[in-house]
Formats: sequence, structure tokens, C-alpha cells
Amino acid sequence: LFVEALYEAEKGNAESACRLFKKSIDKNHAGMIAGWSYREILNLQFKYQLNEINYWLDQFKNFLKKFSYDVFWPDYYRFSALWAKKNGDIKSTLLFSRRSVNGYQLIEKRKWQDFMSKKLEETIEPEIMHTIKDGEDSLVVATLLDDRQYWLQQALELQVIILLSEQITEKLELSETIQRLSQALFDYFPVSQLVVTFNLFHHKEKKFFSNSGLIDNTELLYYQPAEHKMMKKEYTLYQQGNQSVLMDVYLKDTDPTKLQHMDHFLSFIKPHIGNALLYREMMMDDLTGYYLKRYFIEKIKEELEISTGYGLDLSLIMIDIDNFRKVNEHGHQEGDKVLQEVAEIIQSNLRKNDIPGRYGGEELLLILPKTDGQAALQVAHKIREQIEQEYSSGRPYKVTVSVGVSSLELCKVETVEDLISYADNAEIKAKTTGKNKVVAAWML
Repeated sequence: LFVEALYEAEKGNAESACRLFKKSIDKNHAGMIAGWSYREILNLQFKYQLNEINYWLDQFKNFLKKFSYDVFWPDYYRFSALWAKKNGDIKSTLLFSRRSVNGYQLIEKRKWQDFMSKKLEETIEPEIMHTIKDGEDSLVVATLLDDRQYWLQQALELQVIILLSEQITEKLELSETIQRLSQALFDYFPVSQLVVTFNLFHHKEKKFFSNSGLIDNTELLYYQPAEHKMMKKEYTLYQQGNQSVLMDVYLKDTDPTKLQHMDHFLSFIKPHIGNALLYREMMMDDLTGYYLKRYFIEKIKEELEISTGYGLDLSLIMIDIDNFRKVNEHGHQEGDKVLQEVAEIIQSNLRKNDIPGRYGGEELLLILPKTDGQAALQVAHKIREQIEQEYSSGRPYKVTVSVGVSSLELCKVETVEDLISYADNAEIKAKTTGKNKVVAAWML
């Protein structure tokens, strides 16, 4: 279908080609061919001045957000810039052009990088520049216009900084703030790689980012040697006592003006990082480093909405420490120590996207997004076994846990309350039928 559509486009049959590209999208809705088809449709829409440009821009954007094909974002920005210019929106034209130029530079598409750089210059440069003739007066005018272009470029940079700052500071959640910050740096500045180091209570981690997002362990083999080929700038995003958030920025382009603008941008963001950390402290349990119940329930609601919207499963694991009073008989400090240790054992078995919370007392609740009940059950068994093994000897007490597991699909529930209730009932069943066991809610 895609190849057939290309033949139709080459013959000038725009409407027929668009229909075939649409069928190609319907057939390959989550694949690269769908991305190519969206791009070709928009090329035809602009080339033949068809009347569905706005519709296809929205469809292309939704596709990119859903399936995360970062290679197509510069194309989306290019089309958006052309559409904004066609509608007389100079501000959006400048912003989208800037993003497309930087995007094409990152994916090394020199042809389109040069094309959009020229479009950016044309937007800034007034038509009068093309009518100036040689002569003394024209040199004066040209100088004035050069100054005008310089200050327009400076105004654009300031507008970029203000716009990005507003987008990044919309929410106070630290992980989302860092994610938005990294994306903004790749979109607007000549950044090739980022390393963010968290040295916080209950959160000591180093994260690597490329323009495609978080880099996993296998990709590090490629990216870490590449660090030595680039310029490195170090930023302290937050520093309070022994706690810090540090960012290393690796760049290929060392233009001093661009670096200065990036410095200004990050200076805008630093206070928000501090606010995000303050918010995080308010939402976190000091003892375990897990989220407190109020925040935790909101996260379940968010994950439930995502799961129902995209037809994904969602599982909860409810964990209660057995006979915790006997531990506290050795002192509440001992009880706190055990709770911390149990929390660390649980955390070591979770993925980065899993969300642990302290539900109350010695009761812990885990959110496992995009996880079916059987997979969650395996995680629960592993946690129970490791905790039992850890406290099997060397202590004047035994520590075990009773665990309940619920699943959106297997329990056939529709609300957060029901999903929690199923996990809670399963945990109670484990507790009342001998303890130190895992019970699946859908088996009751």
C-alpha cells in the first residue's frame, strides 16, 4: 500500500495517494510505515494546498505521542512551522522552525536542517532586505537590518526560554520535571547526551538520556565511549547539605551564544527543581522512601486511566508484615529498622516504572503498571521468599509477609477502590490462613 501510494504521488494523483497512505496507516498503525505515511500525506497536503492540513497535523502528533517515534518529531515541527507561517503566526513559526532545525541536526538530516535554517532566516529577515541596492545609504540600511535581525534572534531565544520554563514547571513531580527538562534541552539546544545524578535520601541513581529518551543498560556501551568526543558542561540543579541533583550536558556544537542561552534557561529551571524536591519530601515517607497514601492513590488513578484508555492491564500487590508487634517488642527502633530493610528488599525487585507506597503502619502497596496478574504474582512470590530467607536466622525474631495480588483484567474491576479492595481481601486471606503466603484475588 505504501509503495503504491508513492507511485500515485509521483504521478501527481494527490487525493488517490492520500487515500492509499491512509489505508497504509490503518494497516500499520503502530509501525514505522505509519510514520512515513503521515509524513507523505502532509507533504502532499502542502504541495497541492489541500484542505486537511490541520487534521493531519493533529493525527501525526497523536501518533508520535502514543508510539514515541522520535525520528519523526523534526518532520512534525517542520510542517507545523510551515502551517503557522501560512496562517500568519510568526511567533509559532519561529519556535517550530527552531525545534525542527535542532531535531534534524540531532538525527543528522543535513538537507532538512539547512532547509529549515533558511526558512527561519526568511521569517526573521524582512522583505526589504531583498530590495536593497549597493551604495552608501544601502549599507546604513543593511546595518540597521542586521541589528534588527540580531535582536529578533535574541527575542526568539528569550521566548524559547520563557515557553520552555512554563512547560517544565507545570507540574511538581520530580521525575516528570527531569523528563520534560531533558526533552527541552534536546529539542532546542545542541545537546547530544545528558547524565543526571540524583544523590538524595532514598534516591541515589544516575540516569543517562539521549534524544530518544532514557538510555537502557545495553545502549550505555555505545553512549559512554561517545562522551569523550564531545564537550561537557556540568550543572548543579540542586544542592542542599548532602543532597544534590547534578546534570552533565554533552554537546557537539560549542557556539558560545547557544551555550549562554542554555545557561540562562537552566538558571530559570533551578528554583523549580528545589520546589519539586520539597514537594517530593511532602509526598514521601521518611522511613521507607515510599510514597504516602494520599499521593499514592492519585498515582493509581492515573495508571488506571492509562490502562483503560490503551487496553493495558494493571496490577497491585498488597504486603503486610506478619507479627510485627513481636519485632516492636525489641524496641521501636528495631521495628523501624526492619521496615526499612523490608522496603529495600521489595524495591530491589521492582522495575523503574513500578510505584511503591506505604499504605499504613506496616502495610505496603505496590503499583505494577502494564503488568498482568500472573506476572505480578511471580513478583509477589519472589518478594515473599526473599524476605523469609533474609530473616531465617541471626535474629531473635522471624519476619515474614502476607501478600495479596489483584489485577484489573483478572479481577474484572473498573475502579481504584475495587482494585485496592481485591488486593486487600487477598492479603487478609493470606494472613488468616497461615501467614507467610501469597494469595491471588481472582482465585478467591
